[in-house]
Amino acid sequence: MIEFDDDADELIPTMRKSLSKINERLRETQINLNVSDEELIDINRRLSDEKDRQIIDFTDRYLIRKFTNGNFQSGGRFYGGWWQRVPKEYRRSIILDGLPTVEFDFKTIHPTILYLKTGITPPVDSYSLPDWPSEHRDLYKKTFNQLL
Repeated sequence: MIEFDDDADELIPTMRKSLSKINERLRETQINLNVSDEELIDINRRLSDEKDRQIIDFTDRYLIRKFTNGNFQSGGRFYGGWWQRVPKEYRRSIILDGLPTVEFDFKTIHPTILYLKTGITPPVDSYSLPDWPSEHRDLYKKTFNQLL
């Protein structure tokens, strides 16, 4: 945690106000997970076995914004909502005000953005590297995104 003055950057009041609006909307929204009790027990067991994961706590429904490179210019990331911890195969079970949700999966989004910023047409799968073993694709993806 770094102490800062809200007046240190003209973006801070706007970002703080936006986050307050988001959290107010979250407070008004019923966010649930449409799974059986047995599935929830299984999900929490899996999450408790992972080093940096926490079990699902349905009261954990508000976001905070973290900036990791010492300034407020690069946007920050939102953390905190229990739905961020739901394993991939259960995300389709998240419901808002009783309605189902959809998760869009943008394949290779980060390298695609970089390709397009440089004017180069991206390949179909940026993590599939010519002459590199395809069984290590997940490792290439994780490494690339950590470096990015």
